Amino acid sequence: EEAIEEEKEQAETDLPSVNPTLPHITGDTEVYPYDIKVYTINGITGGSWSLDNKKAKIVSQTEESVTVEVITGRSGEFELKYIKENDEIALNITIKSL
Repeated sequence: EEAIEEEKEQAETDLPSVNPTLPHITGDTEVYPYDIKVYTINGITGGSWSLDNKKAKIVSQTEESVTVEVITGRSGEFELKYIKENDEIALNITIKSL
């Protein structure tokens, strides 16, 4: 019985996690229609932000953070990217239904 408990604990710690030493975007990966969210970049500076479709728009941005507004009333997804020269850090964001 003890071995089963240990396996459960191990399985919980095996969840994919962001390596904090690598550049990554932090912020919500699940949003709702018309949400306004702030995302920050960690581990890299000097780049710019972009979105891959028209379901959301960038309201404001700096080298370190971006404010994104979901402009669709429907569920779906979009990708937020931070681009610097040859580096591209992406975060997939899901728009949940209301």
